[in-house]
Amino acid sequence: MSNPNKYISEDLLIGDSFLPSQILLNGNGLENINDEIFLDFIDVAAKIFIEDVRNKVNSKDEPRNINVIVPVTNIHTWSSQKVLLGKIGNFLSGDKWNIDFVKCDSKLPKFYVKSFITSPEFDNVTLLSGGLDSFCGSFVNVENKLQSLYCGYKINKFETKGLNDIHSILNQKYKGISKRFNTLNIKKEEHTQRTRSLLFFALACATASMYNVNEILLYENGVLSLNPELDSRKTTKTTHPKTLYLVNQLLSNLNLNMRIKHPFLFKTKGQIINGLSDQFKEDIKFTNTCGIARHNRKIKIKSGHCGFCIPCILRKISMAAYGNEKYDVQYNAPYGTNLENCDLSFKSEFKSSNEYFRVFNEKIKDGSIFNELDLRSKYYKEKNYLELTKKMLDIFSEEVDTFYSKYPL
Repeated sequence: MSNPNKYISEDLLIGDSFLPSQILLNGNGLENINDEIFLDFIDVAAKIFIEDVRNKVNSKDEPRNINVIVPVTNIHTWSSQKVLLGKIGNFLSGDKWNIDFVKCDSKLPKFYVKSFITSPEFDNVTLLSGGLDSFCGSFVNVENKLQSLYCGYKINKFETKGLNDIHSILNQKYKGISKRFNTLNIKKEEHTQRTRSLLFFALACATASMYNVNEILLYENGVLSLNPELDSRKTTKTTHPKTLYLVNQLLSNLNLNMRIKHPFLFKTKGQIINGLSDQFKEDIKFTNTCGIARHNRKIKIKSGHCGFCIPCILRKISMAAYGNEKYDVQYNAPYGTNLENCDLSFKSEFKSSNEYFRVFNEKIKDGSIFNELDLRSKYYKEKNYLELTKKMLDIFSEEVDTFYSKYPL
């Protein structure tokens, strides 16, 4: 049999496909999966992610037509979710997804015996990316004395370092426990990776299954979750309220007794950072934020942070608004960089990123920002979600004003 993916070993192939779940869960608790539906979920999410990063977006960023075929153990169950999965894929990446399934035999080991984990007991599974927001979430868990199992995926060398650093901090200082899944060895043509959160969710659900946990926590600031497309900038929807609504709908349709929750949905990044203890703030420098470092490995970046992409500027806004700059990392474009003194090699990106936040701030102040956001009551449990969102955005506007008053362009 010829291997359709030279990065995947032959023994993991079934027909013309392979099973990412077998790679990702090898040594990570495959024997403790309570239901093969979770292995199917990993394979569905992983195959969507793989086809996303294998197919480069064209120069005009027109929607791609992407076909995916996934081997599953229960073809009837998954075939009934084709439309919903297409909606999830479309919202995350903007592409047209045609997802089909083929029947496969059991994905569990040949001499499989279920092994239910009864100890230790956990209150939740928490997604841990190595980023600043998920690090702030670990603080909330520690403060509330929650027994949390942290779940992370090693997506590249840059993010793996941050993930490992944060895991070590949580383990050594706060006795945190985590599962870190090795990356699928895929040749990537498209580095935006807009569907990666679906894979993270699937791995978190599988982890929750291993430990009989039904609550999955995603910690991401509310501003970045909304992530409006302004000033011709394309943005990801990985943690948008609609994304979580659709994924939770999928879990419900699959009769899985677990839900993904978003505790920071109505908080700005500045608020959640400023709420940290001084001890936690001292470790902020080990967290990852930079989008350029993830997408463009050719740029040499101090401490992994460029300081001129949108995620880096949002981080600087959030730190500076509350006087927390001393806890931050070094940037290629440090605090105080302006259009006159910035390096010419990244001046265009620096100008564009700052323009994004200028437009964002203006739209908050004149109220037109809600025309840019896909917000519907069905995405929320809170009846006053619009009021809570407006309050958060008003606070963010004040943070932006504070930042630019301290560091004018």
